[in-house]
Parts: sequence; C-alpha cells; structure tokens
Amino acid sequence: MKVLLANPSYTSGSDIIVPRTMALLGAILTRHGHQVSIFDSNVMENFTGFIRKFNPDVVGISVSTPTVGNAVEMATTIKRYKKATPVVFGGIHPTALVEKTLGYKTVDIVVRGEGEGMKYIPVVGSVLSKADAIRYGQRISHLEKRMGHVTPKMLVEDGKSRSSPLHAYFEWNDSVAAYSYRIEQAQYLLRSIAVDVEDVSQPTARAFFNVSDTDAEGKKVSIYVSQDAAFSKPEYTKQIIQQALSDAKNWYQRYRTYKELSKITDAIYHELSKRGMVEKRR
Repeated sequence: MKVLLANPSYTSGSDIIVPRTMALLGAILTRHGHQVSIFDSNVMENFTGFIRKFNPDVVGISVSTPTVGNAVEMATTIKRYKKATPVVFGGIHPTALVEKTLGYKTVDIVVRGEGEGMKYIPVVGSVLSKADAIRYGQRISHLEKRMGHVTPKMLVEDGKSRSSPLHAYFEWNDSVAAYSYRIEQAQYLLRSIAVDVEDVSQPTARAFFNVSDTDAEGKKVSIYVSQDAAFSKPEYTKQIIQQALSDAKNWYQRYRTYKELSKITDAIYHELSKRGMVEKRR
C-alpha cells in the first residue's frame, strides 16, 4: 500500500515543529512492507503535484489546532484528485475534538491518542488481505462511532458512494449480484475483521460483535458494535458471553469422547456445569 504522511503548515506565528513522530510512523509502515512518502508543507511546495506523482492509496495528516485550517485544505486537495482516497486525521486537535473533526466532509477517519496498540487484521481463513482489513476496518469503525452501531445494510448504503473506502469491496453489477447478495457480502466482511492488540495480555478478537437491541419502535434488531462498545454495555456483554458458552458447549459435546482432549473437555465441563448448562456425568 502507498501511504502518504502529510504535515500541514502553521497558520499562525507558532514555531515550526519537525514531524519526528511522522518519520517514526513512516519507518514502522516501511518495515511492514508499505511504500511511504512524507510531505512537510513547512519546507515543501506544490502539494497537488506531489500527490499526482505519488498517487497514494491512503493519506494520513498530523493535525494540531494551529494547522487545522491548512490540514482541511490538504484533505480537500486530495479528494479533488481522487475522492476514493481515505483521509486520516491524527494528532492533538482530532483527539480533543473528535466529532468536530469528523464533521469535515473530506475527513474519513480520526485516530485518537497515539494511534498505537491496536490494529485491524483479517480473521484466519478470510479472503481479505491485511491492507483490506485495515482499510475496511477503519471505515466501519468510523461509521460505528458516528451512528452508535452498524448493520450490513448501513455498510452497503455507505459503499454506494464512490468516495467511500467500502465501495471497492462490493459487487455493483446487478447482472452479477443483487442487493441481497451485497447484504451477504457485508455480513461476511463484519465477520472477517479482527483486532490485534499489541499486548500479550490482550488476545486477538473479532473487531465487531453481533448483538440484539431494540429500535425506536421497540422492535428487536440485529446490529454490530465494536469490541469496546460490546463490553461496556452489560446487556451486550451478557449476549456475547452466552453465545461463547453455547459455542463451548457445542465443542464439548463434539469432542468429549476424545481422551487426548480430556484436560480441555474437563475444564469446559466444569465451567458449564456451574451454570447448569450440561447434565452431571454418570
């Protein structure tokens, strides 16, 4: 993936800050096989010509309050060149003013804090590439934060816009795929993205969890929420744990006769029996 990291010029008389963190991020991305280029507006000119020559797949812009005006201008320039190019804002200003930053039409994603510790990866066996998992995962996360949840239908609707990173994922030729197929594509996508937290105490887990909730009319609806949302609302957490226990019960019943797996099946049986989910052994 071709990644452009941009540092906008200051709009006031503030001292120019050398983008050392941007250089560090560029080094990390390069180590992971991405082609990275950095544009610093404080010492470089002709941003339009630069992006035409480099033709980035994604653009990250480091933003502070004195540079936000020029950062938005840079994002607008990128969208004029190619609307589908995702624009990511990170830094102090977006972290403090997330909703306001997301209000800019040319900003697709906001990275809060240091932007480290968690990354989107494809679930094992998925047809998604690592780049796809990052690109689509970030867009879905953006929609989930803005709307409170996502559904397959919401992903399809968002993907209709050619400027959305999700547009390339769906099959839009109606002679090949009807609307119902695109819904299935969205369901598969939501199941195919995981988060890998770079901390040994945190396991890899699905990025988006399917839970039930009630809509404004009091009807039960199936929605998807992020890991943080899923485990911050007791009702969602209960549903997820219940599903996990049900999966564990199915696994136990399938493999309980395997002597080689007895330590695992015994541990599962112990936990399930405490919850009255299995009959006592004879």
